[in-house]
Amino acid sequence: MIIYTDGGCTNSNQKDQSIRQLIMVATDDSGEVLVERIINGGSNNIAELLAVLYALEWVMEEFILSDIVIKTDSKIAIGWIESGKFGKHLNNRELVAEIREKIAALCKDIKVSFEWVPREKSLAGHYIENKYNL
Repeated sequence: MIIYTDGGCTNSNQKDQSIRQLIMVATDDSGEVLVERIINGGSNNIAELLAVLYALEWVMEEFILSDIVIKTDSKIAIGWIESGKFGKHLNNRELVAEIREKIAALCKDIKVSFEWVPREKSLAGHYIENKYNL
């Protein structure tokens, strides 16, 4: 199964992250939305990482535990997931580490791989662009 994930952040120009909204979406390879969530606070990179987490949680709920490919346009999210290393200037290291740990725990039970795709090929990205104008 192929799942596209994407995350976006409204008001990303605001320094106060609490007034931002994070939008996370996961779609299947036909563009059908599997997960769509909106929460307050954070950054675009955190939204990208949360989109992966929510996609994996959906996979677990549906008992689809093998041959999952998650495609994202976020090289940063893939790097955080695969290496567990975060940049020195990351604002919310604790939250990123917590999300990454949850993803790692889910990956123990799911046969999953991560693949970077350009934004224009991300079905979840198209959905966020069209619905939220991000």
